[in-house]
Amino acid sequence: MKQAIWLLLLLLAAVPARGADSPKGLLRPVEQAIGRGQALQRQVEAEQAKIGRLRNELQQQQLRLRWTRLQRDKHRTYLENERAELAGLQQQRDQLQQLSLQLDPWLEEQYRALQAHRQQDLIFLPRERDLRLQRLRQSLDDPAATAADRLRRLLEAWLVEAGYGHSLELREATITLDSQPLAGDLLRIGRLLLLFRTPDGEHLARRLPGGDWQPLGSEWAPAVERALEMASRRRAQELVSLPLAKVQP
Repeated sequence: MKQAIWLLLLLLAAVPARGADSPKGLLRPVEQAIGRGQALQRQVEAEQAKIGRLRNELQQQQLRLRWTRLQRDKHRTYLENERAELAGLQQQRDQLQQLSLQLDPWLEEQYRALQAHRQQDLIFLPRERDLRLQRLRQSLDDPAATAADRLRRLLEAWLVEAGYGHSLELREATITLDSQPLAGDLLRIGRLLLLFRTPDGEHLARRLPGGDWQPLGSEWAPAVERALEMASRRRAQELVSLPLAKVQP
């Protein structure tokens, strides 16, 4: 509405006094005024379109700015969390290093205790037990092995040795008794007793802690027979008196 009033004023200002010119002369200024008004209108519309585009661009920039600030805040929070986690990991590393300094002497002490136990124990499965100790020694001396791995291997070795204390083993074997090789049944009862009997029952023996075989008298034959039957599950479990050898604690 304001634009129309403004255009009308321009037209009136451009019209000369009555009688000053012919109709064509009167029409020409009006047309020129209209042309100038239309050009001005196009210019105004172009400026309004430009303003609209600038407004849209500003809104887009504001959206990008808000998104950038949001991402910045997220990354800042992420960075703070990463720093806190890194500090925690560094603290754990320091604690593990301190624990490793305390753990290594303890591992060596336990290895020596296991080795002494092996030497003082009843002799059975010598190759298997010696090989386990050898591998444990290699693991303890391995610079690439972690403290957790060395500890795990030591505990595994102790668990296996402890398992021997409540297990039975019955197998065929050949021993040397009084300088004579004999084949027969070998019965291990935990770590307490290692018995041997020939198939005909003529020879009975037990193994001493030092490794030698000691002959047993025939009075032990019934008890050894019952023990062999229980180990082979041919007889129900029952109490049996057996000739235990003295083992150092």
